Amino acid sequence: MEQCMLCIGCPLGCRLSVSMEGGKVIQVSGNTCKRGETYAKQEAIQPRRMLTGNMRAAGCSRPFSVITDKPVPKEMLLLCAAELKRHAPQPPIHFGDVIMQDILKTGCRVIATQDYLPPRKQNELR
Repeated sequence: MEQCMLCIGCPLGCRLSVSMEGGKVIQVSGNTCKRGETYAKQEAIQPRRMLTGNMRAAGCSRPFSVITDKPVPKEMLLLCAAELKRHAPQPPIHFGDVIMQDILKTGCRVIATQDYLPPRKQNELR
């Protein structure tokens, strides 16, 4: 069986051809760099994607952004996104804080990509 795909491993965007037999990659062609071969092998067997999303801190209405520290299996993206909505970490939250240690047992940590401070109370503004 042969799969064709566009490589997203580097800016070149090579058109890759992956030959498979018995669920294993036999040959990769069309890549101009080693990253293309690595990407094609992973994509053909178990596609993975970075998860970026938003979460709401406890007691706050404005969301803050997060990303996983490594790609999650593609078939779990929607489940992981739904899991983000079920958690509300306590502010303050700082860029780089680990918000979730192992989302849905994928081995991926969820990391804050921005600072988030709780909104000030009205009497603090005076």
